[in-house]
Amino acid sequence: MKPEPVPPERREQIEQLYHAALEREAEEREAFLAEACAGDEALQRKVVALVAAHEQAGDFIESPPDRLATEMLESAQLMTGRQLGHYQLLSLLGAGGMGQVYLARDTVLDRQVAIKVLPEHLAQDAEALARFKREAKAVAALSHPNILAIYDFGTEQGVTFAVTELLAGETLRSRLRRGSLTWREAVEIGLAIADGLAAAHAKEIIHRDLKPENIFLTEDGQVKILDFGLARIKRIVSDQELSAASTMTAVSRPGTVMGTVGYMSPEQVRGEEADAPSDLFSFGCVLYEMVTGQRPFARPTPQETLAAILKDDPPALAEAGRSCPRALEQLIGRCLEKAPEKRFQSGSELAVELRAGLNGSETTKTWPARPVVGFRPAAWVSVVLLAALAAALWWQPWQRWQPKKSAGGGAMQSIAVLPFKPLVKESRDESLEFGMADTLITRLNNLRQLTVRQISTVLKFNKPEQDPVAAGRELKVETVLDSNIQRAGDQIRVTVRLINVEDGALMWTEKFDEKFTNIFAVQDAIAEKVAGALALKLSGEERQRLVKRYTDNIEAYNLYLTGRSHFNRYGDGIRKSIDYYNQALKLDPNYALAYAGIAAANTIQAAIGPALPEEVLPKAKSAAEKAVALDDTLAEAHRSLAAVRLAYWDVPGAGREFKRMMELNLRAAAPPYHIYLALTGQTEMAVAEARRQADIDPFMESTKGELLFALYHARKFDEAIEFTKTQYQGNPLWLAVLYEKKGMYEQALSECQTALKLGRFPEILHRVGYVYAVTGKRAEAQKIAAELTEMWKQRYFPPFYIACVYAGLGDKDQAFAWLEKAYEMHDWRVLLVKLDQQCDSLRSDPRYTDLLRRLNLPLNQ
Repeated sequence: MKPEPVPPERREQIEQLYHAALEREAEEREAFLAEACAGDEALQRKVVALVAAHEQAGDFIESPPDRLATEMLESAQLMTGRQLGHYQLLSLLGAGGMGQVYLARDTVLDRQVAIKVLPEHLAQDAEALARFKREAKAVAALSHPNILAIYDFGTEQGVTFAVTELLAGETLRSRLRRGSLTWREAVEIGLAIADGLAAAHAKEIIHRDLKPENIFLTEDGQVKILDFGLARIKRIVSDQELSAASTMTAVSRPGTVMGTVGYMSPEQVRGEEADAPSDLFSFGCVLYEMVTGQRPFARPTPQETLAAILKDDPPALAEAGRSCPRALEQLIGRCLEKAPEKRFQSGSELAVELRAGLNGSETTKTWPARPVVGFRPAAWVSVVLLAALAAALWWQPWQRWQPKKSAGGGAMQSIAVLPFKPLVKESRDESLEFGMADTLITRLNNLRQLTVRQISTVLKFNKPEQDPVAAGRELKVETVLDSNIQRAGDQIRVTVRLINVEDGALMWTEKFDEKFTNIFAVQDAIAEKVAGALALKLSGEERQRLVKRYTDNIEAYNLYLTGRSHFNRYGDGIRKSIDYYNQALKLDPNYALAYAGIAAANTIQAAIGPALPEEVLPKAKSAAEKAVALDDTLAEAHRSLAAVRLAYWDVPGAGREFKRMMELNLRAAAPPYHIYLALTGQTEMAVAEARRQADIDPFMESTKGELLFALYHARKFDEAIEFTKTQYQGNPLWLAVLYEKKGMYEQALSECQTALKLGRFPEILHRVGYVYAVTGKRAEAQKIAAELTEMWKQRYFPPFYIACVYAGLGDKDQAFAWLEKAYEMHDWRVLLVKLDQQCDSLRSDPRYTDLLRRLNLPLNQ
């Protein structure tokens, strides 16, 4: 049954007392309510319950309860014990204007979660329901360790709900009741908040209600931002929601005062639109309170507090009896500037300053008075640049940093060179940004004491607002090189920061203002100083290769960078990269890197199409041989030449090129190498090599795939299944193949159905067709063989694929006919006839022995 409604006059009385209680300090509330309720125990209990709910809710959608909260609190008991999907509600955690938050159990994953339930009266409101969904999607899209995570969203039995992680700990408000924090503790918490805001601002989501009640400190030391109920979503999360952008509710309309008194920005007080600097004003209020234990604009009444926000400066920190670096006080002052343009402009900008300060001394430093907007070639200025340079001049924390030692006693470091970012987003040159990072990665990759994340791994971190420390943690490296670059005419400005990921300390930072023609000297200096900052001991050869230049023609270099940028996009980018490499060679015919690029691009086209191998392999061979002739120290050129030699069935020749490649760079990404080892009977070494490559860069999906190939060819099926499930996203195609080899036919066929939902591509169809053939579904396998044959008439793909399906069907004539096509066309996959278990049924046929002889493969290994 429904609870009895609360009379309007009683509800108004409860609400007034509730808000009055919240305006008082916690220790004053009990005496205040005892006097205000004048012996009405029922009234006092309701107000106390609402205050407790407000303190404990920790919800992520809405802030203080409105006058409907009293009814919600009374009706919450009806929900306890209910089942919503596979979630069982256990107890009420808190209530707010947008619903109740419950402790719940996920019966599928057997874990406790928090569930926010939308009230019935709002669930019937299309606008409120749309807002609830939008806000849940916004939080889900953020996916940041400093923002409360959302797991699920749905409607069950007319109840709309959102499922979030369950936090254990306390709000920052609860922590502050025990006293203020040290300035270092405050900055540590503040940095986590700034990182979370940076993620929100990057997606153009403005929180608009940042306060200690909405900051949660977990028992394991994490900091979480809660309550995006008042958030303004400037850019809808998905394209599908663009049409909803015009339907934002009143909380997003200019002229409406939204926020919490005492933490609102001046523009919020005036009812104006709030952007990222508004959040940073609120942040300044919170940081001030953490350090001093007092609110910066606290006044006897809400009206006076709002007036103070508009016209008064907060008391100096010294007046509160708190000692902290002058620079921190200046940072707080900048956050609390009345004019938005004088504050930091985003959470990422603020985080740079806080991260530098957290690891420094307490000496004096002057913070930039205000950001400079726009780009002027004569005076290149950016907030990020100023922050980095100021940190370098003031704290210099890299002097305290010491490299870790490897087991052998020498320094062994790992680094990620992030894509360079523009100083001015509106005039960025993405090819140059990518190219600078790619060049430095190539150079640093030559150092044996340094593990470098490859360019394909770091590409996703190319957003201007990317937090370098967060990127470093995700990439699991010890250091990151975070840089900015901007070109204006013939001038170039570069700023670089080498950062220790563990504590965010700056190890080295420098600015370069040069002519664009001097970009090679800039690259030399950066590479050398990174090696120096990491205290690496370099051999003479390593020093030479670290600063080696492959052309002195700046335009040829620029064309090469553009080609590399296209190359890493794959698809049509491979073909386009060759065009740019050829243009570079017209300007510098001796540009070895450009020849190596052409060789790599044509080798990939031969392997994956759409070009025919016999058309592009001669071009790859010629370019690789030219690159090696010009510079025998190019590991990439030797890798391409090894792949070409394999495709021409010159297995011994491929072995020599692989050996030279490994001499030059033990960390060269070389997928064909483990295949060569397996082909020559070195099965365990093949697995070890594939595993080594995967360990070098565990974030590259291609190296994970190569390790699976190696395990499969070595017939290590159990290990391959475990690896697929835990580290290869449970790839259904691989699971189908591996389950079939284990005789688990039912599971294999089930995974086949899942794999086919990904698309009817040759790479998928040939594996599924083989599994169908050997598990008794011959009719389905024959249909796939026919489908592949028709597809092959329309476009090229490896004939080996079709041969495998016929091998599974036991049709040896068709299998060998397609293997002959593969041999004639120099499809390198025909070499796998010796390794792939799909060809096991062919091994007793004399044609198999003849084929291995012509492929120059040993018969007895």
